[in-house]
Amino acid sequence: MVAAAQKLTKADGSTWGLGISSDGILYWLFQSFVIDTGANVFSASNKTTFDAPVVATGLQQFSDLPNKYKVMPTGILLWANTPNDFVNGKAAMIWHSSGLLTNILKQAKFDVGVSYTLGEKGFGATSRPLTVGLAVLTQLGEIGAQWPLVTAGTLIVVGPLLVLFLIFQHQFIDSFLHSGLK
Repeated sequence: MVAAAQKLTKADGSTWGLGISSDGILYWLFQSFVIDTGANVFSASNKTTFDAPVVATGLQQFSDLPNKYKVMPTGILLWANTPNDFVNGKAAMIWHSSGLLTNILKQAKFDVGVSYTLGEKGFGATSRPLTVGLAVLTQLGEIGAQWPLVTAGTLIVVGPLLVLFLIFQHQFIDSFLHSGLK
């Protein structure tokens, strides 16, 4: 990735080879760098391992992109600006959420390729915590989400459960009354 980003970076700074947001760098973007070291930000017991040396190595890899390899600008790169930088040619490659892919494809006047975040020892982030998922959900309007499709999908999933509850609500409530709790 670094070699490709170096080839795509223009010396005058008009195009950077890579753009990765750093304004509160979301766990799953940073996680890709840690997975590349063969580790995980979270242990098997779901505890953070930010003090582990391999996590520090992942942080160093991220820090080296603008400072050592000069393939992205120094300073804070805003999450909201990264897709526009890509579409407008300021960044040749970006790491971003697939939630914005539809919007990027609509705006780009060139072919867009998509890939996993690759590393020597593994692919990018394997999961997102629920809080990040909820944060993404609240930003769907900003990224051109297809609300009718989201609503239809929700109805398809929740509708049958609601119908079953309405049909069997009496038995459901009675099960609590007869459970032995007095």
